[in-house]
Amino acid sequence: MKKWLDFVCSCRKGEDSNANYDIVSGNVANDDVFKSVDMYFRGIWDKQRTIEELRYYKMNNQICIVKQEVLEKILVYKSSYKVNEK
Repeated sequence: MKKWLDFVCSCRKGEDSNANYDIVSGNVANDDVFKSVDMYFRGIWDKQRTIEELRYYKMNNQICIVKQEVLEKILVYKSSYKVNEK
């Protein structure tokens, strides 16, 4: 959780934290979660307090494919179908 918090704050500062990765997978900082992250980011809470607060939230995972060449290697077109309009 500490690395995740550092990563989210790094992204919020505008740092290019994704540059070293092909794929980033982890928890989503949605509006509820971000309230706690913001308290840490502003220096109101320390890291330990923030992590303790975050454990109460149901967090959803996300996957971000950072590099186009990776996406082209793993995404394969298989088929298509027409969706009926109402």
